[in-house]
Amino acid sequence: MKVYIIRHGETDLNRQRLLQGRFNSKLNENGRQQARECAAWLKERGITFDRVYASPLDRAQETAEIVTGTTRDEIVKDERIIEIGFGPYEMLSYETLDNSMMAYFKDPLHTKAPEGMETIEELIERASGFMEDLKAVEHEAGVESVAIVTHGVTIRTLMAYLNDQTFEEGWNLMVGNCDVFCTECTNGTYQNTAKIRTGATRNEA
Repeated sequence: MKVYIIRHGETDLNRQRLLQGRFNSKLNENGRQQARECAAWLKERGITFDRVYASPLDRAQETAEIVTGTTRDEIVKDERIIEIGFGPYEMLSYETLDNSMMAYFKDPLHTKAPEGMETIEELIERASGFMEDLKAVEHEAGVESVAIVTHGVTIRTLMAYLNDQTFEEGWNLMVGNCDVFCTECTNGTYQNTAKIRTGATRNEA
């Protein structure tokens, strides 16, 4: 079973360099165009999906609709692949974050999470749990290709898990809007994990 992990398209908050986290922002027109271009790229390569999973946030849901051609009521929504919750820091500019948040960004595993924010440990647990449960889909009849549409920080966490890396290695991964990553699940093991498409270059959450 092949699993394609896709980041959502651009939002106005991405463009403004604001932390989104759980804020339910929508795609802007550039984000929709990014999703359409991603859909065309997949179509050119004959990549289709038997099942589509997405974060419940609108920017991921709409991206999943455009990229995969799946209607929203057919998309499997899963809270475990939602973006990290920034708590009181959501909607703040990267340039105005206080010292505690900047320290956390630099070394989230060894720095205490600012009050009100989801911890990296919580994110790792839920995201890796989702991927573990996804292994069961490999044995379902007719499911050979799966799409997961999610968010930047969540993707970094998933890629560290899939590549058996430390979180620090995954944390430094560049994840742009509508980047596509692929892994294969064979006999319950993920392998051959890599970025297969570079979309936009922005790296905001």
